Amino acid sequence: MGPHDAKRVSAAAHIFDNPPVPDALKRFLADPTHHLLIAYSADEPAGFVSGVEVTHPDKGTEMFLYELAVDTAHRHHGIGTALVRALATSDLPREGAVYRASLNSAVDLTGSLGRLKWQILDQLAALAAGGSAKADAAASTWDQLRSAACHDEHQVPLRKALDQAEQAAIALLIEAPRLDEPQNVVVQPQTAWLAGAQPTVLPLAPAAGADAVTRRVTAGEVASVAEELCETADQNPEASFDISWRIVTG
Repeated sequence: MGPHDAKRVSAAAHIFDNPPVPDALKRFLADPTHHLLIAYSADEPAGFVSGVEVTHPDKGTEMFLYELAVDTAHRHHGIGTALVRALATSDLPREGAVYRASLNSAVDLTGSLGRLKWQILDQLAALAAGGSAKADAAASTWDQLRSAACHDEHQVPLRKALDQAEQAAIALLIEAPRLDEPQNVVVQPQTAWLAGAQPTVLPLAPAAGADAVTRRVTAGEVASVAEELCETADQNPEASFDISWRIVTG
């Protein structure tokens, strides 16, 4: 949309949060760093996407997808995805590769954010700020994530950085204890092991009033156990936890 498309934008007023204000609309369309695309269905406005170019001293010029909207009657037909892709492939005036990388990853990144276990990342930040032996490793992972968030998608894909930070946080939370830390002793009678029975776990000096929890899980269930541990820690902020793990084959 350009300076002469004010009437077309006004005709799509029902898609916006509020009807376009004439003066603001005029300024928006006159600015070459502002981008607006409208999708039509049977000649009726069905959705729109807007983008704004922003220049920052240490990052150069980047495109921000400012707003995406699809009329209720036209949702679930791929219009929103088509609008994002159309903006990504527009003939942008500067640094097109940066714009396209950011816009092409926008939909995928949005889905990833919804699946992310934010409680685990919160624990990563807490570890980084604490004084435990894991603080340095947690701080390094946290700094890498912050650095990725400060770069554009063309340089550092944010989804990959988020996934790596989540996995690193899980690894730190379930990290095997040092030899000088209290541990659980696993007793496996030879006859019981041969019969396929579960090992017996004897907790050493559990916290007063606390029940030891022992559970065997598959690799795919580790993340959910880590999330459960985070929730327990949130509910017991003053408690200390003895955590141990081992790999069981077969």
